[in-house]
Amino acid sequence: MKKIINLLAGLFTGLLFVLVINQFLQGAAASVLLNQKVNYFFSGIKLVSSFQIPQDSFAGGLIVILIPIIVSFLLTEITMVILSKRNDDKTNIPLVIFILINTGYIILYIIITVISILFNNSLQNNFIILLTDSGFTYNQQLIFILAAAVLFFGYLNFVLKRMKRSLPAIIENKKK
Repeated sequence: MKKIINLLAGLFTGLLFVLVINQFLQGAAASVLLNQKVNYFFSGIKLVSSFQIPQDSFAGGLIVILIPIIVSFLLTEITMVILSKRNDDKTNIPLVIFILINTGYIILYIIITVISILFNNSLQNNFIILLTDSGFTYNQQLIFILAAAVLFFGYLNFVLKRMKRSLPAIIENKKK
């Protein structure tokens, strides 16, 4: 029963950050950095922050759009540090689930963005809208998004290798 509660705690916390808190932080950043009015609404179970990106603010818009990804990276790193320092079952299971949810969110975001660019903007998200409004040519958009995807997947590979090193210690601790 404790393992199920720990699993649900990690699942709830991870989903709360991915579905609600990341979007709230993105809206707050849009309000501060872009000086834009932000509207929040729920689309299904996900909080969505709606704001306009000014045409003359590519760098600010890029930072605001990448806030959920940056927050997921930071939370993954903080959680990895906590996971390496802790050796009790109560926190290890939720921490691993939390890391998996954050990395899964990053992977889905990147895949959707890459597919959207490759198929000529068939799927729309804020990142794609920013790229198309920036005046970049299609080839420049491809280079930009593929370079970003390579960097993101390189980082995720690094995180997964670190998780593989820490998971045996967690499993051995459970056998004792």
